[in-house]
Amino acid sequence: KRIIQMIYKLILETGGETYKTKGKTLLEAVEKIPLTWKDVKYKGNLKIAKGKKSFERLFYPRQLRMLFANKILRARITNSIERIL
Repeated sequence: KRIIQMIYKLILETGGETYKTKGKTLLEAVEKIPLTWKDVKYKGNLKIAKGKKSFERLFYPRQLRMLFANKILRARITNSIERIL
């Protein structure tokens, strides 16, 4: 038997920049984005794909900063998105 593990593919578009990452978990993929909460100044479009399922959401600057502010908030936000997928 061959086990296929789904990988999260994440694309973040913010401030004219595009960041693409992959990870075994959504949290791992978000942590690979080289941004800090101080770098976030514009709203961003977050696209997430896992296999055939996909999710897209617009984050306003305050929400996007929360995603990069600390690990607890990042884990909470990514867990809520993973439940949707």
